[in-house]
Amino acid sequence: MDEVAAEHYNVDAIVHYGHSCLSPTPGKLPVHFVFGRRPVNAEHCVERLSALISDHTQPVLLLYDTLYHHAVTSEFGKCSV
Repeated sequence: MDEVAAEHYNVDAIVHYGHSCLSPTPGKLPVHFVFGRRPVNAEHCVERLSALISDHTQPVLLLYDTLYHHAVTSEFGKCSV
């Protein structure tokens, strides 16, 4: 829907700030997503998860909001359980 409205104004691109459904757009306009950044202590999260998990040989699936993506790529990569 954003793209249809944007085409009426003859824009060059769409910029989404904040929460978005991230669904693909069928049109030709480039779309850029800007998400906020929430602070998170990655080492504390790893310590708490480690304490909760009894079998450290099994993989763990971590789901997170886009507000924490910066920490997953920069901080969690440095931590190990």
